[in-house]
Amino acid sequence: MIEGNWIKNIPPAGTQRMLKHLQDSWIVWQSMDMEVTEVVQLDEVSAVLIARVFRSSKDILFELEHAMMHGLEMTENISMVIPGPLMNMASNQAVLVSKITELACSISGGGSQVNQNWDLLNASRAQLLQNKFIMLQGTQGNDTSVPKATNVCLVQKMKRAMDMYDELDQEALRVAFGDSDRLVNLVTMAPPTVDAFDDIAQSLSSTCQNETLADEEWRALHEEMGKLAILSQAIPAEFVLVRQGQSFNEKKLDSLLVELETAIRRVMFGSSRPPLAAPPKQSYFDYMLQTLEPATKALASSSRGTAVQPVLDAGNALKHSSRTLQEQFLNEVQDATWPGQRVDLALQQIALAYEVFKDGLLAVLDMAEHDVTAMNRFENQHNQLAGLAIPARTDLQEQWDRVDVEWRNLRSSLTSPEITRTESALFRLVDQLEAAVPLYNQKDIQEDEKFPWAICIYALIGSCILCCCCAFVLLPCVRSKNGAKKDDAKHDEQPAAEVVEDI
Repeated sequence: MIEGNWIKNIPPAGTQRMLKHLQDSWIVWQSMDMEVTEVVQLDEVSAVLIARVFRSSKDILFELEHAMMHGLEMTENISMVIPGPLMNMASNQAVLVSKITELACSISGGGSQVNQNWDLLNASRAQLLQNKFIMLQGTQGNDTSVPKATNVCLVQKMKRAMDMYDELDQEALRVAFGDSDRLVNLVTMAPPTVDAFDDIAQSLSSTCQNETLADEEWRALHEEMGKLAILSQAIPAEFVLVRQGQSFNEKKLDSLLVELETAIRRVMFGSSRPPLAAPPKQSYFDYMLQTLEPATKALASSSRGTAVQPVLDAGNALKHSSRTLQEQFLNEVQDATWPGQRVDLALQQIALAYEVFKDGLLAVLDMAEHDVTAMNRFENQHNQLAGLAIPARTDLQEQWDRVDVEWRNLRSSLTSPEITRTESALFRLVDQLEAAVPLYNQKDIQEDEKFPWAICIYALIGSCILCCCCAFVLLPCVRSKNGAKKDDAKHDEQPAAEVVEDI
């Protein structure tokens, strides 16, 4: 960094100010190197020596950070494909991982700065998460220094790095809380996690090929898109209840909007808990950026207003875009034994239940004519699910019967002016539908073909009976034939006896 490296295409320090920061860090490092060597060779290490090493590491970090910030100031005035703040933020992620590891080890060792180190540890953890969302979603408001991520490669690499960081974060907290047995695991996990974030910083403009996901990951994406479709109808229904004075629980609407924001974030960028893969293809990510995310934002923003129709339109737009991706994710599953059609219908029915309730609510409040399209679709899919259950799965038939009872209760209460009663019927139906989804998701166990003992026994008995019948028919014939032969023999012997007698 001071002299440059021609092989690695690294130029020397560009300004006197940057050169001074790098030289100062090098001077501190030379003294720290000797101290670290001494610490490693000693059997017992004093707290004073540890404090000196710790202080030296902070001084080196201070000088390098100032050198990096000066380099960032130089790049901001240059037209580049990758903005300088984004480069700085990506590089800072790896620094934060090292800092979190260092602070957790320092807290575990005790000392007089435990409280201060705890504050620094929590601040570093929060800063890393904040940087992650800024790198993916861009800066908000008038700040346009970091644009929104449009390259699926960045999203995929960030997902892999964050998966590793989540495990390291848990180990760091265990070490900081005094579990010294985890110290080796923490120190072992830090280098590959740092490398993962360094890889992001070095390939911000790179392209990548489509990823290959396992069937379990495609099924998780399919289910997550089903949740978005459910929210697309649940939020408008709750909005109508709140704005028309039929519900005084505005916190429920706020919680649904938070759930909507969390769901779209998981779909677009992946998640560690619950496990959800990042978009495996650029085409999927482009559709999310151009269609799915705008529909989500339109629903969220219109739900904070007072007009009903924009909320209804935004909900329908989100439902159609969610359904489009849900069908594509369903087709990506290669396991032919997985009952995908059954699961897909069950998830659709939950969204349809909210849509049926919403349409009935609008009709009762004289805000629109009663649209029975969703009701007819629910009825058809409900009957389809009855035909997709094999006789051996009695649990499916029993759950279908429970859903059928609650569906009839909801359908009969749609025209009732008692909206509370209709809403209760909806919740009971949704509970049964949600309980049905895991059952429909289970593969049907095909019984092994048994040896046809019954057929063999009946065939054997039939053969015996046939043989007996043949024997009963042939036996008299044989006896009569044998009797005739004996009579002929006696007739042939009679003349010979007479001859003998004459002689």
